[in-house]
Amino acid sequence: MKKALVISIKKEIAPVISSRDIINRLARAIEEADSKKIMLDFDKVEFVSRSATHALIKLKEKYNKSWNIFNKKKIVFININRSFEKMVQSVVASKKFMNRKVEFNPEMVSADALFDKNIV
Repeated sequence: MKKALVISIKKEIAPVISSRDIINRLARAIEEADSKKIMLDFDKVEFVSRSATHALIKLKEKYNKSWNIFNKKKIVFININRSFEKMVQSVVASKKFMNRKVEFNPEMVSADALFDKNIV
């Protein structure tokens, strides 16, 4: 088993990643990799869409889970540009916001309170 594998995103996929569907190709390469550490090299990658970033984060989480003992792989993003870094931060922040529990406290309101009966 290899110690670490570097996958060039620009060479394996493209310099512009605009769809989450493209990440499926990368997922297959990671699945087949004979390595416990996969470094995804974003050198010279110009753009990664929000949906592709979300798919990359989900892929990373899938392999980095502690319960995934049979297929655990450490996935690391390297050589990321500022634009992709901000996109990752944005996606992570929105995931946290979407996963928060909303407390619902309905209040009893009388229908009579909605109408001013003094108006003729």
